Amino acid sequence: MVLLDSHIQQCVDFVSPIIKLIAENTADVINSPLNSNSFESELLEFNWEPLLNSKIGKSDLLTDLVLKRLVTDLLSSEDVHDDLTLHVKKCSVILDFCFHSKQYREKPTSWIVVYFELFSTIFDMLNWPNATLKFWPYVESRMDWFKMGNSLEPLPFGSTNMISYKQPLYDKLRHWNDLLKMVQNNSSLNTPLDNIMSYKLTKFLSELLPLHEESNFNRSALISTKQGSGNPWNKTISSATKRDNSSENVFATDYNYVFDNLLTCPLEFEFRPTEHK
Repeated sequence: MVLLDSHIQQCVDFVSPIIKLIAENTADVINSPLNSNSFESELLEFNWEPLLNSKIGKSDLLTDLVLKRLVTDLLSSEDVHDDLTLHVKKCSVILDFCFHSKQYREKPTSWIVVYFELFSTIFDMLNWPNATLKFWPYVESRMDWFKMGNSLEPLPFGSTNMISYKQPLYDKLRHWNDLLKMVQNNSSLNTPLDNIMSYKLTKFLSELLPLHEESNFNRSALISTKQGSGNPWNKTISSATKRDNSSENVFATDYNYVFDNLLTCPLEFEFRPTEHK
């Protein structure tokens, strides 16, 4: 055990300066994914000097432990509050490295498990809501990665491979749902930032899971973000279209009617006559 821990620390000492250099020289890494060529081939292929010179050798388990140690050492350091942006950038680089190195793992399809483990660790170690909000642009800019599951190739737009009762989500969904419930119960103490972060996490979970899955408890988050975006569902129904009795058109017509007469003016609706309601 002592030998293994020493070996992990040697790998951490080898990788850490490289992560730091990339983070310092990449201005927008939190908001924009890195390309695979941002990493040297020897790093991506796990041809690290401590691994090559060790009797233990390299394995997925060992490299996963190294990445986890990188994150925990980074976010438990005393200077994390002094330069939070740099620490979040380093975390972003580590996650991007995990994504781009997936094809060089012994079992490439297992990359998503450690990716979510690293993400969950970062999210839990950052202070809610200020630090998590600073980190959240990473999530929003890599949403397609989170939805890939064990796939090695990007999925068609709007689809997801994630399932609530399977890895890597089955144990984390409950934790995140408990967190959202706790924030909701503390509503009298919440700041605007608490509510913004709560909404962003809810939206993340609703996009992560298929719409038809029962665990996707907030399907409305997807609809609300599309409103006013030029989405065809929001188009004006013309007189010619009104004669179309297809289920799609009926739904669009009803939805737009409710949006125009209720969702955009709830207070006005509240004081309208009963007949109108």
